[in-house]
Amino acid sequence: MMIKSDLKQKFLEESRELVFLTVYLTLFLSSLMIFRGLTLGLGVFSFFHFGYNFFEALVLAKIILLGKMLHLGERYVNRSLIIPVMYMSLVFSVFVFVFSSLEHFLFSFFQGKETATIWGEFSSQVINQAFGKLLISFCFFILLFSFLQLSRFIGEEKVFKLFFRRDQID
Repeated sequence: MMIKSDLKQKFLEESRELVFLTVYLTLFLSSLMIFRGLTLGLGVFSFFHFGYNFFEALVLAKIILLGKMLHLGERYVNRSLIIPVMYMSLVFSVFVFVFSSLEHFLFSFFQGKETATIWGEFSSQVINQAFGKLLISFCFFILLFSFLQLSRFIGEEKVFKLFFRRDQID
């Protein structure tokens, strides 16, 4: 019976983390998409775009949780917090870059464009947008992973109370 309640508790904790990360990443990716659309004059966004951002955020959130489960960055546990924060920010920024690049290639492929045309578009203009997204993602992930690392040291429950239930701090 004890094992069942431990598994249930673990499932609830991971579900809560997955929801938090997915919402946070969806907001980030959607704001980045809107910024890019406004600066390029694209203007109109459909539910498909936001749905794609949600899917991308869900995948990234799951990768972050998997990285946590595999103790990614914990080899730097005896160093100052900035080291694992920067390491994880770099790693996950590269994931965003890869997703952005794959997104371009897949959408262009499904639009019926030839490989040479897709590669030409990517190397002439999309690569700059993808690197811009990588840089912005890196800065964004510094904030996210700083928060997560502080939560690990201070305690997730205490940080949650500090942000959302200030009147219940022990």
